[in-house]
Amino acid sequence: MLLIVIRIAEIAARALFTIGVTYALPLAEAGRFGILATLIGLSAFAFGWERHIDIQRRLANADPGAFDNAFLNALKMYAFNWLWLAPLLFALAMAWTGIGPSLAAGIVAIAVAEQLSNQLYNLALVERRYTAALLAGALRNLALIAGLALVLTGPGVPLTLELIIVSWAVASLAGVVLGALVWTVTTRGPRPPGEALSIRNQLTRSATHFTIGLLAILVLQVDRLAVAAFLSLEEVGTYFRHVLVVSFAYQLSNIAFYNRALPGVFAAAPTHSTRALARRVLSRAGVTLAVIALGAAGAFALNLASGRVVEDRFDLSPLLAAALLGGAMLRIAADFLSLVLNARMRERVILANQFAAFVFGVAALALLANLYGVLGAALATIVTACVYLVLNARAVRVLPPAA
Repeated sequence: MLLIVIRIAEIAARALFTIGVTYALPLAEAGRFGILATLIGLSAFAFGWERHIDIQRRLANADPGAFDNAFLNALKMYAFNWLWLAPLLFALAMAWTGIGPSLAAGIVAIAVAEQLSNQLYNLALVERRYTAALLAGALRNLALIAGLALVLTGPGVPLTLELIIVSWAVASLAGVVLGALVWTVTTRGPRPPGEALSIRNQLTRSATHFTIGLLAILVLQVDRLAVAAFLSLEEVGTYFRHVLVVSFAYQLSNIAFYNRALPGVFAAAPTHSTRALARRVLSRAGVTLAVIALGAAGAFALNLASGRVVEDRFDLSPLLAAALLGGAMLRIAADFLSLVLNARMRERVILANQFAAFVFGVAALALLANLYGVLGAALATIVTACVYLVLNARAVRVLPPAA
């Protein structure tokens, strides 16, 4: 529970920071910030290469020292990824948004910090000693939201994109240093020699998981990339003001429900039938979707009770928000079903389903965004999630019934 509380605090603070910035900046600058935030998220994922999944499954019940060795070994692979991927992020950030080299370097630093924080959290799901190091990320994001509040309420300091990036980068670097110190202190002890994989072997072992994750991220974010590439910065700003709020709900559900279910499903897989595993994940999915639906209903009711003051004040569209939320909820249900496939070592089935959803999603996005603009992009997320949900449900249904 402590791990969940820390991670929720971290994600909530980061979400409040990004949402606050998006609503505080002028619409065009909000669009530019949304593009940079998307690039940071994509790069943080690419840096990590989904290495944690292989470590989680192989060393969940291993000696803590062996787990630490695997993480230290993974750092070599992360460094390799930084060397060849960071220049791409640096160049793309400048070319797409027009920021200068110093700010682009700050974007790289933020992406590295986000990746390390994500990896620590995923590893802490099965090695709880890593929980303390996550506090650094939570403190970093809490400092950012406090700083944003001071700028917005205090006199004399205008909020600019430059100030945001510099502050975020400095806080990120400080968080990495603090997290490294905490990890070093909390993981002291004997470390038995373990399997020292080469960088190439680590990349190979995690290639399937990375491809699955990459397709998942593209399915989730291709609408943002398309909107950012083909619409005006003002339209991009409008879209990101809605999508960031919905993505926070999606992230929160992952932390509070999906990631809490993951260790139990993996542990039960050797002894439980496929039907029992499916019942377990579907019950968790039902609770998750009910909580999100209640929260959304409360938000819409508050808007109506205020005479649509909230909607008018922040240029919100209830229809756009509802479409994005519907797509996110369908995706959550599909993600829970993928847990059963993962537990049964059916990664390639997930990969095929992700690819099919991506293809259908891109086609829907091209058609609907052309017809209806940002609303069409949101409707395309529903199509994509529906395809993935149906394919995952079918794949689970045809799995062998025995454990």
